[in-house]
Amino acid sequence: MSAKKRASAQKQTSAKKSSTAKKQTFAKKSSTAKKSTTAKKQTTNNVQVEKVVLEIDVNKENKISEDIGKLIKQGIELINTENDNNLASLNFEYEKWYTKSLVVVQQIIPERLTDFKNLYKCDKRKNLQLTTYRIYDYLQGIMCTYGGGFDSLSRFRRLFSNQLSILTTALDNLDSILRDIKGVLKAEMHDSELEAAKKLRKNNYIRSAGVLCGVILEGHFKSIAMRRKIKITQRNPTISGYNDDLRNAGVYDIPQWRKISYLADIRNLCGHKKEREPTDEDVDELIIGTEKVIKEVF
Repeated sequence: MSAKKRASAQKQTSAKKSSTAKKQTFAKKSSTAKKSTTAKKQTTNNVQVEKVVLEIDVNKENKISEDIGKLIKQGIELINTENDNNLASLNFEYEKWYTKSLVVVQQIIPERLTDFKNLYKCDKRKNLQLTTYRIYDYLQGIMCTYGGGFDSLSRFRRLFSNQLSILTTALDNLDSILRDIKGVLKAEMHDSELEAAKKLRKNNYIRSAGVLCGVILEGHFKSIAMRRKIKITQRNPTISGYNDDLRNAGVYDIPQWRKISYLADIRNLCGHKKEREPTDEDVDELIIGTEKVIKEVF
């Protein structure tokens, strides 16, 4: 082969190698960027979801409290009205009140539903007397003469007062009931997010899986702080910030604090460029640790 041909062949080989190297570098950068973008999107989406859920929870809780408060106020107004001469109007207003209140009792304190309904009407009775006289009887204009009779209006007001007491109990229990519901919903949401983290890990999106676990932990700690009314010192708290404040508030002990600090370190490896890359084992530990924390720390 002539010198000219050899030089041409070498140039082509060199150009081919350079092109291949550039493609590999581009592919590597593209893969890294894709993983980073996935992590950022996942983090942003979960933060937005958490924010919306909290806003909805607060708005709903306030609205329910206001509605129950209005029912209690309406009941007090009805019970203090002189109604003997206007039973038709009272019957109409009470039935509206009873229908709405019945739903509240059924949903919030179902264990008192039978008591609430029994104050309104007694379906099984052998005779009409003081102990079997009900709100329904008064609204229908039924008077009792058994045993010399009694003041039906006073009996009506006593029974109505008992219903109001049950409704007030529903309002008092609202916070704990909604807190339990929120806990269940958040647990389900965390389970779903953990499954997403496991899928990311399975598909070798190591950093993305780690960052998502961080989002889960931060959301869980935020819920604990809100429920227990614990002041968080950092303006934009991290896992470490929550961890310190929750430990100081006595939510858990120092050994648990150390475990969570370790999880925070792994999360930081996944979310930031450090002296070393997070390993598969690191992220496996983070996923297992996150799952354990959200089930044991509350």
